[in-house]
Amino acid sequence: MPRPLSPLLPRPRIRDRLRTAVEESIVVLLVGPSGIGKTAELVQWSAVESRPVAWVNVDGRDNDPERFWRHVAGALAGATGEQAPPHPSATLVHGSDVHVSALADHILERRHRPVLVLDEYEHVVDPEIHDRLDLLIRACGDGLTTVIAGRVRPPLRLERLLLASRLSAITWSDLRFDPRETRDLLAEVFGVVADARTATALVSATEGWAGGLMLAGAHLRASGETAVLTDGESRFVRDFVRDREGHPRPDGAGTACAGDLVHAREVAAGSGGGFVHAREAVAGSVGGFVPEGKAAAGAVEGLVHAREALIGYLLDYVWAGLDPEIREFLLDTAVLGRFCAALADAVRGRDDSAELLDRLRGDGVFLVAEDASGTWVRYQRLFRQALAHRRESTDPGRARMAHRSAARWHTVHGSRDEAVDHALLAGDHGTAAEMLRELFDDYYRAGRLTALEQWLSALPDEEIGKRPGLAGRGLHLWCSLGRFDERDRWSRAVSPGYGDGGPIRPEDAWRLCLPRERGDLPLALRQGLTLLRREKTAAPISPLVRTQARIGVARTLLLAGRLAECGRLLDQIEALWTTTPLPPPLRATVHGIAGLAAHLAGDRTAAVAHAGRVHIALTECRTRPRPRVAPEGVILRAVIADGEGRSTGVVRAGGKDRRGGVVQAGEEGHDTTRPVSPPWSRSVVQAGGEGHDGGVARAGGEDGGDAVARLEELVDAPPGFGADTTMGAFALLFLARALAGRADTGRAADRLAAADELLARCPNPMGLTDLRDQVASDLGRSPRPGSRVPGVPVAELSEREVAVLHYLRSELTLREIADDLVLSVNTVKTHARNIYRKLGVNGRREAATVSLQTRGRRSPDPTAR
Repeated sequence: MPRPLSPLLPRPRIRDRLRTAVEESIVVLLVGPSGIGKTAELVQWSAVESRPVAWVNVDGRDNDPERFWRHVAGALAGATGEQAPPHPSATLVHGSDVHVSALADHILERRHRPVLVLDEYEHVVDPEIHDRLDLLIRACGDGLTTVIAGRVRPPLRLERLLLASRLSAITWSDLRFDPRETRDLLAEVFGVVADARTATALVSATEGWAGGLMLAGAHLRASGETAVLTDGESRFVRDFVRDREGHPRPDGAGTACAGDLVHAREVAAGSGGGFVHAREAVAGSVGGFVPEGKAAAGAVEGLVHAREALIGYLLDYVWAGLDPEIREFLLDTAVLGRFCAALADAVRGRDDSAELLDRLRGDGVFLVAEDASGTWVRYQRLFRQALAHRRESTDPGRARMAHRSAARWHTVHGSRDEAVDHALLAGDHGTAAEMLRELFDDYYRAGRLTALEQWLSALPDEEIGKRPGLAGRGLHLWCSLGRFDERDRWSRAVSPGYGDGGPIRPEDAWRLCLPRERGDLPLALRQGLTLLRREKTAAPISPLVRTQARIGVARTLLLAGRLAECGRLLDQIEALWTTTPLPPPLRATVHGIAGLAAHLAGDRTAAVAHAGRVHIALTECRTRPRPRVAPEGVILRAVIADGEGRSTGVVRAGGKDRRGGVVQAGEEGHDTTRPVSPPWSRSVVQAGGEGHDGGVARAGGEDGGDAVARLEELVDAPPGFGADTTMGAFALLFLARALAGRADTGRAADRLAAADELLARCPNPMGLTDLRDQVASDLGRSPRPGSRVPGVPVAELSEREVAVLHYLRSELTLREIADDLVLSVNTVKTHARNIYRKLGVNGRREAATVSLQTRGRRSPDPTAR
């Protein structure tokens, strides 16, 4: 819990509102701009709350699932004074579904019903944290009240709580000061006595924004204007009100106080979301509606102008009254997010920072304590922004020097996060890159992927090229996160490595996806199989790189329609991990690809079993792979769930919840007010899979409608599949088939048309054309121009003949086909003659028009010569 550095004004109106909301609700939201008093009100409420309060101060470093949930678990344990939940193990890691479910169990077993406070939650943007917080809230029900304070509404799924009247929201319109509270604030905190008219004028000018009133009070005290103030007696109040009246803001529901702009501008600038993001941030902050188009532009512009006028005017007064020594101290330390006296000394090159901090604490306006002792502090966010603007306008190089000094100090004191942050802000990319090379493995194993993503994306190309070891690790991270833009940038920064000699590097495995994404599947197979054959003669490489290479080749084989070879290759992966188990994210990908291959081969039992194993692997992930990285799992669950035609919320007979209770056949969804077990924690599938506690549930943990909806979200979410034309077409074809199965033929036809557009950009999609013709046939649509539908069952061809036929559709010569398949030219010619005879065609051109109906069989090892 934060320690206030200035007196807190009791506000019974807000405290009573909070107490009632906590008593009646499962989730309480405090939403408002910086400086409106959210934290102060929570501190005062918590001091009189009878239930144990677990407080987590969220900052930018907590936008990391492992770190966030470690802090939540620790705060809950500290608040109840009881034993903490089980410590994460290899399969129970902070932030995984299993860990959060165990945390919910631990909360429900306690004698006390705690209140979890998440202050400044706007720093969290990782969707994994939002998803797991939803899980905790649903699983605990009435056993936990969660209070979330932030500048915008959190993107949580709270609709059911709203409908059940178990959600309360206190917005900036509730938190803003009224004239009576303004008079009390000026009198009790600053010793300034004001009449009702003056207080009303200040409220009108600041719109009740506590930050503005605090700055105004500080100036009035510093200027000696503490006598009774009446309207017009104070030049500061008179000029300030006139300045604000000269910049009126739009009226109506979309109007927000000046502080709302803080988050709107910060979020828009930080996310690259532009004006739309800024508008949404303002709307979310005030809990109201900001219209789109010109009206929205005017509203946001009004907020921008109002806040700049307000802060600029107040700081002109405040700044004018400060000692020169304090001014210099503020400019030197404003670059530091949080700091202590020792760090300030290092940045300034002096030893009097403790004394100056004590002077600032006496004013009680600028500083916010970051720990219970007040050793670590930060500036009030709006004030820090104003200082940064002043510093950049007078001495731009000053900030860079301060960041460089701060990076050195944090390195010496072992604060690796802050050291990297300051090195990057100083423009010292070489030092930052070297730090990242040293810490990458530790952070990756700890699940600190979000932090790594932010840092590595800031490195320039020249630093990437100088450090091959970091480059290989970075490529693995970008593919794990689905950041294909960064993956391509990093790939270009390091030299290619598909030659016949030399060790296999991590980047070699990741480059296998590039020709596949462009739709040149023969080239992708040629490079992939060449890499796998090199592996037999190259120096020993890690199981991770060997696994990544096999996944890349198996994915191409799946799309090419060479299903049995795909399955055979995937079967090799488990044996590569002799000392440690296959990591859950990779296991989910392997079973997703294998399940789709089994489905296309007509083996539904195996497909359902693989879907369940995907589900188990995802529950064990510390940070789930983003759907675009391993879309096969999403596609597979849609295929299986849609095929079973399950209804929403129904669990199979004989299932057990995670506490061992039997779930009755056909049991519907849960009451919104009682503790429930999330369906995915029941683990696993109906067809042969066993969960962690022996329970049995639906394949994939979701019903058919949800699974198909998730597939639609995956396809439609910007930027979609980006440059990955083949996987995009693959997902669209399965989505079209699922929609057709629901008699939604119009949307199914639209999805088929979208897939056709992607396939038209592919130089050689090989087996994808067969899948396309089958889906078109299901919809009663036209086949490819010149193709023969329903086509020839693939069972009439041998496995090798199927592979040769796919190559015959390409522009490759017979010599090139022979090289790719490691056959002689004469053998390829023999296979071609047999293919023409079985298909009843006269040559290669006609053979390319025949559509195959996929059924699979096992094949020899695709890596064998």
